[in-house]
Order: sequence, then structure tokens, then C-alpha cells
Amino acid sequence: MAKIRYWIEKFLEKSQSQVASEAGYNQMIRQVLRMVWYLVAFGYYSDATELQKLNLALITIMDGTNDIPYPHNHLKRLQSKQKT
Repeated sequence: MAKIRYWIEKFLEKSQSQVASEAGYNQMIRQVLRMVWYLVAFGYYSDATELQKLNLALITIMDGTNDIPYPHNHLKRLQSKQKT
């Protein structure tokens, strides 16, 4: 079970900002957050340190200040097309 906790931790760290145009990945984030809710509700996360670490990641994801409409490389491709 420690493997799933490690995977969730790494996934949430990687997903600190969302890209609006990546709807599939955003749906995956939603499903992982749903799974985390169930894991917390059923006591899988019971240690205060684990919950605090999880809360920091969740707050960052839900904050939304790092969200962008398109990936950064998409803007670079558009700029290069406009130059040609």
C-alpha cells in the first residue's frame, strides 16, 4: 500500500498546475483527487504528518494560480508559425 501513497504524492507534485487544453489529463487529476478523498474518508491516510503533506499538495492544485490555457511549447509553436 505504500506504493500507492508514493505514486499519489509524486502525481500530485507533478500536477501542481493544470493546462486547460489538456482535458484528458485534467480528468485524470479529477479521478486521482476522488480516489484520495475515498482513501482519506476510509482511514488510509490517518497520520497527521501524512495529512498535512497531502493538504499542501491539494491546496496548490485547487488554488489555480499556476493554471494556463495552453502548454508553454504551444505558444512557442504559434510564434514560430507567425514569423514564417
